[in-house]
Formats: sequence, structure tokens, C-alpha cells
Amino acid sequence: MKQSAFTLLEIMVVMGIIALLVAFAVPNLLKMGQKKNVAQATGDVALLKTAIDSYWQHHSYTYPTNITTDLTGARPQILSTILNDPFTKGDYRYALTDSNRVYAVWSNGPNGAQNWAWTGSAGAGRTLSLNRGDDIVESNVPMNP
Repeated sequence: MKQSAFTLLEIMVVMGIIALLVAFAVPNLLKMGQKKNVAQATGDVALLKTAIDSYWQHHSYTYPTNITTDLTGARPQILSTILNDPFTKGDYRYALTDSNRVYAVWSNGPNGAQNWAWTGSAGAGRTLSLNRGDDIVESNVPMNP
């Protein structure tokens, strides 16, 4: 009577195939998580821009100085809770400049470094320059890619 069993070679081949599958699957799963964070940040930043513009309309045409407290504490209520940047797990970044007439709200994205800067003169000539980084930015001024 002959017993059937796997040989050591067969087991090693199967383990090698499983290792290859895992090696290809794990990086793809990590990229999916990053794509989810980019999509979330893109939507959140667009929503914050809309909220900031709404604040401006309802508060004597002034922009909020602090989006964390001003947007959640505004009357009429604009946001019930502040949104968190999925990359930093903290607040989105916000800058108000040019005598409180120009703003930007952004996430530094996956690399964590700011890749944009204000360019041009103050006021109507102000633009936002993106350096082809991974930042997710919204502003009330034009953006030059």
C-alpha cells in the first residue's frame, strides 16, 4: 500500500508561488489606501472652499481667520464638525493673506511637503503656483500649474 504525501520540493514550490502573490498584492493594497486618502482630501478641500465662500457671504464679506473654530461656530452653521486631513490626521492647512482678501486651503498630500507658493503681486494680481507636487489645494485666486 502506497501512501500519498507532498514532497518537500512540492511544498517549497507552493510556498514560493504564495510568496510571489503576496509580493504583488501588498504594494497594490497600499496604493489603494493612498488613492483613497487622495480622493478624501480632494473632496474635503473642495468642501472647505465652499464652506469658506459661504462664510464670506454670511459674515459681511470677510473670510474666516481660523477655519477650525470659525466654520464650526458660525451662525448660520456652516460645518457641524471640522474635517481632518487623512495624511496628517489633523486639520487641513489654511492661509489668509493680502489684507484678508486671498485664501488657500490645502493638504500637503502623501509626501507631507508643501509644493505650492503664492506668486504675483498682492490683490487681483495674486496667483497660486503649483510645483507639480502632490498637494491638494483650493483657493479664491487662479492657480498656475
